[in-house]
Amino acid sequence: MGNKNLTSKKDNNIKWLSNEKVLLDDINIIVVGINGDDKSSNDLQLLNELRQIVNSVQTFDDPNLCENFLENNVNDNEIIFLILYDKFVEKMVPHIHQLTSIDSIYVYCKYINQYDLWSNKYFKLKGHFFTEIYKLCYQLKQDIRHCQNDLISIDILNKTLTIDKLNNLEPDFMYSRLLKEILINIKYDEYNKKEFIQYCYLHLNILNIDQINIIKEFENDYEKHSPIWWYTRQSFIYEILNKALRTQNIDVLIKMGFFIKDLHHQIQHLYNLQEHLYYSHLTSTSYF
Repeated sequence: MGNKNLTSKKDNNIKWLSNEKVLLDDINIIVVGINGDDKSSNDLQLLNELRQIVNSVQTFDDPNLCENFLENNVNDNEIIFLILYDKFVEKMVPHIHQLTSIDSIYVYCKYINQYDLWSNKYFKLKGHFFTEIYKLCYQLKQDIRHCQNDLISIDILNKTLTIDKLNNLEPDFMYSRLLKEILINIKYDEYNKKEFIQYCYLHLNILNIDQINIIKEFENDYEKHSPIWWYTRQSFIYEILNKALRTQNIDVLIKMGFFIKDLHHQIQHLYNLQEHLYYSHLTSTSYF
């Protein structure tokens, strides 16, 4: 197992700050206001913090190039979180606010009060004005997490489907449910976990030391923690599984089959336990 080397790609003023194989998500951060050849200490600090949040951070120092990119080069699946240095707010926001690919716009500025009216007029700006990098990145991280939660809804406990309901379900849902049933009935061994770990190393952001440490921990200590613990931990597991489910990436889902099966069984156990406790409570109540 090994990591891919970081590769820089330049296209005029556009700089890509990511490894060649981006981690499995379509959430990207774009920063407008950083000079690719003359970065200040604040610029470097901001970029370093952003790389710990997502795999791909793209910078522009020309707002026109950024607008052109957003309008013509963003695919339908991408979700953009846009950070503007304050000098570009008036020039860019009125033109790009309506773009559906942009989820939120953040402003890195010296003074917050000057933008009160902008917050009322442009909802993607609301509350997104920051004078400190750590506060900006904290809010961005929370917003991205919420975005990921909104993108996927997994109902692996629903056992109330009738024949009539099945006949009315969308084909995509039926397909997903069938795939899940197949995955949780396959017998897995240690090789399957090693194959998934190898895949993660090849797709991991090598600049994110925390993620590297977590994947090593997953490799060595998987059985020491519950599947729910791994899934709810803020790490590559959550991101990869949600993206694979949302896009129905069969290859990735098969590689994660051992984990999906373990996660399903634990949630099923908790669900059954809850039902048992509820029934016991009803019984004891009716007795009195």
